[in-house]
Amino acid sequence: MKQTSVQQKKCVKCSRLMVALTLDIENEKRTLRSCSHCDVREWEAVDGSISLEGVLTELSDSAGR
Repeated sequence: MKQTSVQQKKCVKCSRLMVALTLDIENEKRTLRSCSHCDVREWEAVDGSISLEGVLTELSDSAGR
């Protein structure tokens, strides 16, 4: 499995470092960032933020292929 470097980001609410988990969906990177302290979560695509619904739709669409 190939590891890629993800830039660290601080939580907008508490300023602590967020944990990042990156998925590859149809050759597109999607990163979930989560704050373990205050439970803030956000999804990112290469070109900006993406909603959880958007990620789930992409996963559903790719599962059928």
